[in-house]
Formats: sequence, structure tokens, C-alpha cells
Amino acid sequence: MSDPSPQTGAMKTQSRDMEVVYDELVAVFGEARLVKIEGRLFLLGGSMADRTEAMEWVMLFLPDEVVGLKR
Repeated sequence: MSDPSPQTGAMKTQSRDMEVVYDELVAVFGEARLVKIEGRLFLLGGSMADRTEAMEWVMLFLPDEVVGLKR
């Protein structure tokens, strides 16, 4: 897992053929990105292994958060 310094502001990423605008990049797990959109956490992209690693990290460090999944 690489954990970039928290970034804020409107940022864009491509998730499949869609462009997603997010408020904050929380963490990166391989190709998966854990982002905050309007106060809610979402996991964007990544392989099944990347997404599994991200969800394990969330369960350890943010156990009360609900994470939405977007491909």
C-alpha cells in the first residue's frame, strides 16, 4: 500500500470509461483508490487483490466507515 499525503480539492480519476471527481484521496492500494466524495468513502478501480487489501485496511483503521464500491 502506498499512502500519499492527503490531497483535497476537486480531483479527477478515470474509472473504466467514466470520469469521477472526488474531494480527497485517502489512500492507494495498487491500482485501487480509496477516495472521499461528498463525505462518503468510495473504492475506485483496482484488481480483486487490490480491493481486498483496501477493505482489510479500512476494517483495521476505519472500522465505523461504510465504503461504497465503484468500478
